Amino acid sequence: MKPLVKVRLLQIVAENELITSDALFEIIAQEYQGERFVTPENLDEYLRSFATRGLLETRQMNAFTFDGVEQKMCRVTDMGKRSLKALL
Repeated sequence: MKPLVKVRLLQIVAENELITSDALFEIIAQEYQGERFVTPENLDEYLRSFATRGLLETRQMNAFTFDGVEQKMCRVTDMGKRSLKALL
């Protein structure tokens, strides 16, 4: 059974020092192929939610996807790493 998309998203960011939201979407879209809730807009909402709670740091890149979603650079925080350990 696959982990929840939000949990997997946090795992991917933790596995990488720094990753773009576009690269995250490509990985998630491949792993959850055919899932209709996996969209750039939903991913952006998840990232915003994690950043608000202090689990991720995000930085705007002044670049947009073809869907008009602003690209971000993402890094997991120490709090995010601890939370991920608790989830797994």
